[in-house]
Amino acid sequence: MEIYTGRRPYDPEGLYYYGRALEALGDAAQARDAFGRAVEAARTAPRYRRRLTAKWSRLAQKEM
Repeated sequence: MEIYTGRRPYDPEGLYYYGRALEALGDAAQARDAFGRAVEAARTAPRYRRRLTAKWSRLAQKEM
């Protein structure tokens, strides 16, 4: 997931799953950072993609 998010830093779905993976590994601080980046990526998405990215923003906010 780290490689994927490195190549696609503005993909809220990838950032959300990266945060979940970090949580599973016990790295809560970096997981919160990934969730925060997922929320930010969803908020700054182009207007035509916001309906698709809103789901990942909501899930990431719940995890934070």
